[in-house]
Amino acid sequence: MSHLLEEPTAVVVVGGAGSGAASALTGGAATAVVHRSSVDAAVATLEERDDVGCVVLTGEPGERAADGCRRIRAADRDLPVVVLTEVEPDAAAAVADVEHCRLLPRSVSPTRLREVVDAALADYEERRDRAANSSILETLLSESNVSIYAKDDQARVVRMADVEYGPDPDDVRGKTDLEVWSDETPEMARQTYDDDLDVVESGEPVYEQRERFDQGGYTHWSETTKVPWRDEDGEVQGLVGVSRDVTEDMERAEELRERRQLIEQFASYVSHDLKTPLQVASGSLRLARETGDGDAFRKVGDALERMEETIDDLSELARRRAETGTTEEIREALPDRDPDETIETPRLGELVEDVWDVIGADEATLEVSVPPAATITADPETIRPLLENLLKNAVAHAGPDVTVRVGLTDRSGFYVADDGPGIPEDERDRVVEEGYTTAEDGTGMGLTIVSEVAAENGWTLALADSRAGGARVEINDCKIVADRLDAARPDRSVDLIDDQTVGDAGVAGAAERVETVDRWIVTGGGENIWGQTNEFHFLYGRATPPVRLQARIRDLDAVDEYSKTGLMIRGGLDEDAPFGFVGQTAEHGTELAWRESADGRTRTEQFEEPESAYEWYRIECVDGAVTCSVSPDGDEWTALDQRSLPFDDEVYAGLAVCSHDGQTHSVAEFEGVSAYELEDE
Repeated sequence: MSHLLEEPTAVVVVGGAGSGAASALTGGAATAVVHRSSVDAAVATLEERDDVGCVVLTGEPGERAADGCRRIRAADRDLPVVVLTEVEPDAAAAVADVEHCRLLPRSVSPTRLREVVDAALADYEERRDRAANSSILETLLSESNVSIYAKDDQARVVRMADVEYGPDPDDVRGKTDLEVWSDETPEMARQTYDDDLDVVESGEPVYEQRERFDQGGYTHWSETTKVPWRDEDGEVQGLVGVSRDVTEDMERAEELRERRQLIEQFASYVSHDLKTPLQVASGSLRLARETGDGDAFRKVGDALERMEETIDDLSELARRRAETGTTEEIREALPDRDPDETIETPRLGELVEDVWDVIGADEATLEVSVPPAATITADPETIRPLLENLLKNAVAHAGPDVTVRVGLTDRSGFYVADDGPGIPEDERDRVVEEGYTTAEDGTGMGLTIVSEVAAENGWTLALADSRAGGARVEINDCKIVADRLDAARPDRSVDLIDDQTVGDAGVAGAAERVETVDRWIVTGGGENIWGQTNEFHFLYGRATPPVRLQARIRDLDAVDEYSKTGLMIRGGLDEDAPFGFVGQTAEHGTELAWRESADGRTRTEQFEEPESAYEWYRIECVDGAVTCSVSPDGDEWTALDQRSLPFDDEVYAGLAVCSHDGQTHSVAEFEGVSAYELEDE
């Protein structure tokens, strides 16, 4: 297309009478006149030169002149040809059939010939540029995969690029965005339509405007430029727009913002949480130097040890935040998990007392009303910063001689309460905001850290008045086991003799016992056990609590990464019956599932521990409380969670399989299955 870079001002004159025509063009728009003796020679010249804008064909009779025009037009379909010949009806008709060819009598004056050729040169340049622009636009619309479009003065699509995942340009022609997108993204459709009309009515362009729209559970961003489309008189007749997907750019910007915030918060947390043990170490060291007190030296050592633990705890907290984010570079930089890592269930009371020992509250009193065996399913690195800030806040705001009480709530959680002045009700929403403090030397980080740790673990934070009139901070919806039942003795065996598909599982399941090896093979389909969806196959027996069921999951032939199998105790066989579940997923480790009421939702949690960590699972129901446990060998058990469920006198205990695919089965193999009612104490 190099000819577009040359001005088309040269004229090729063909034929024996060409010399007269060439001289007639002198002084006109033509900057060069080339004489050729034949049409073949003229065509060869067109292939060699990019600046030819007109051909003058002389001396040929009617049909031969028309044939010459066609041959020249074959070389360049837009190139004009002026024919000088005897004007006869047949000649005029033959030449008139060829586009961009004009017939003049051989006797035409030099002035008239020059005017016609000058006009032909101007027309050709305009047609050539228009054709090139059209070709460029067609290429952009059809090949570039860039969302380019033109709309008329009523914001209706005139032309639109054919891009991947976009609508068919023929289907949307003549329609506005309201007509095209209202069913899928009504808010976006209204916004873009209004923007189109603003550009048309105001004549003002819009540059690089960011637009957000949600579709199919995902958020998308586009960046759009729209400019007025004007006619030759400058009147706005519509708009031309270009849009590009900038979702990845926006996600990247958000990731960078989160990473920056993570670094800033980590620095704030370290500064805040190291302050107390540093003060303890400084004061104890001064006392030790003055008195030689060995106990003071011990306190220095304890404080330094606590500072090291604090750094480790906060580093782990930051690592876990990064791990749950979307920044691929952060995830790749994280160390691999320990292949022997198991689920942590520290004793809550011991954790509280351990933290209390190092916060330097010598004049305060701690009362722990937590059962000694009570555990919380959480990494100590996660729970310690939360406990430390709750206890330090109580001492800081209630006074050095405060009495602090720690106990369990009835919402699977624990509380920290004091007998200080409390938190006014109208300030409770603000106290968890970063920077909020009532102390002159306070940082305002304490309850912010508590709130964020709770949120990251799916726990809920609640503020209330304590019985003594002070503040009570509750951390609820944890995984706390208050009562251990390891010593409970079996009483009566429960036979697993019935099975059925619960919910609309798509494909029917089955259960079969292999007597020779004492194993159960359970097959099940179903979309999921989560939210309002409860679809699975269930092998069960009826029992009167207290009851215990345990088994080893020997194998799971999964069809999805979330295919699951495990042990379940239900209040009924209806899809919406309350239940507890503990078991194994294909690729996400142990899973807990709870439906705590008939009108509630099923909540689940996967622990993502290594595949080899646990093979044995146990579930038991005593006094309406269902406890879920895991074990590597069937001897040493770790209780993960305990919930009170609204069961009647009879429950259904058994083995469940859900494939996470409504059209395909998963198959689970169990061994060591035992179900029995327990002795009443």
